[in-house]
Amino acid sequence: MLCGHLAGLSAALIFASGAALAGSGVKYASPQAAFEQGLGAYKSGFYEMAIPALEQTVAEGTEVDRFFAEFYLARIYSGAGALSDHGKAYRLYQTLANENADTDPEDGRRAPFVAKALTALAGYLQRGLPEIGLPPDPQRAADYLHHAATFFGDKDAQFELAKIYLNGTG
Repeated sequence: MLCGHLAGLSAALIFASGAALAGSGVKYASPQAAFEQGLGAYKSGFYEMAIPALEQTVAEGTEVDRFFAEFYLARIYSGAGALSDHGKAYRLYQTLANENADTDPEDGRRAPFVAKALTALAGYLQRGLPEIGLPPDPQRAADYLHHAATFFGDKDAQFELAKIYLNGTG
């Protein structure tokens, strides 16, 4: 039990020192180090510390690391609270969907994330996003859900698509 608390404390200190460096204008040692610290901070719930590391990864990382960094940034921005920025989240999800919609559905590493991006986009399109001038578009939302549900086999998308069909809005 004590080891778990110590590990959590040491992880928090590592993330805090990385965030302090990022906040002071000092970059991470490498894009890979930035991604690892950003992902670790995200998984530990230290979102404010994850953002600068993931942003550096988007700017300088490999294509695969950029993909995941964009996804996790979108998740942070789509949440509730002080860090939410639904406009940024929508744009990040849109980029992921546009660049990866034809990802092989058997690609177990990337396909589930593309499906989640499509499902998140559908949610924004169902409600609209007035802060960026995005009107509700239920048909486009249904199209995204259909792609995520049938092409990628995403269970959440299947459920959301069924709700649209039952409501008669798609």
